[in-house]
Amino acid sequence: MSILFLLLSALLFNSQAQAAMQQQAVSYIDGDTTLQGQLYREESYEGKRPGVLILPELWGMSDYVLLRAEMLAELGYVTLAADLYGNKVVTSKPEVAANWQKKLLAAPDTGQRRAMLALKALKAHPNVDPKRLAIIGYSLGGNLALNMAYQGTDVKGVSVFHTDLQAPTPKQASGIKTRILIAQPGYNTSISAVMDDISRVMTTHEVDWELNIYGGAKGSFSNPYADAYGLNDLEYHESSNKRSWSRLLMFFEEIFDENFDALFEDEKI
Repeated sequence: MSILFLLLSALLFNSQAQAAMQQQAVSYIDGDTTLQGQLYREESYEGKRPGVLILPELWGMSDYVLLRAEMLAELGYVTLAADLYGNKVVTSKPEVAANWQKKLLAAPDTGQRRAMLALKALKAHPNVDPKRLAIIGYSLGGNLALNMAYQGTDVKGVSVFHTDLQAPTPKQASGIKTRILIAQPGYNTSISAVMDDISRVMTTHEVDWELNIYGGAKGSFSNPYADAYGLNDLEYHESSNKRSWSRLLMFFEEIFDENFDALFEDEKI
């Protein structure tokens, strides 16, 4: 077998592997602002697949949100990394990102509306099962994702990472239609102040929710690029990232896989 043949075979295999991961821009419009999310789909998974919307940190359409979207697509989910600012802008400068976030949140409904437009675009994709949807939010995106749950958005699950937490009102809690998974850094000393309220309200209204706190982790603990931003309260934490990612994947198995409960049929407890 010639070396040339081996090289050509390797190139062909690599080309086919790359072609299996489909990417496409998905546009949606909010007033005068054109937003452009990035959709990922592994074409080897046939039929309609669960859809996962990913709402990013304040940096915009960063490498991190695209990385997470691709990682989940490799596992068979159709994913959409949402654009919250417009024109797929991205920055690594804290002052620029903070200004973008401030403008987005200045009008209380803008971020929420854009997140819902992204969810609608994902839901309409021909390869997505509209009855099997989930939302992930990181930091700024986590705040928006949690509010989507509080507003009664009808999806299977909402998972938020290292975000500013707030408790739902009793009225909001009574209308929550989804399961909620929260992953927070243990370094955040403000957790206990709000967790009592969250626990009381959600438990009273029988919301299916879970909180995991990762000791020693700071903000953006799941983002391997976090240290480059040069902020003391943001830091990648490898073990917390791995454990929270593992829990997220099991969470998806629970909410999407109808046979998940069968795994425990023979258990004694």
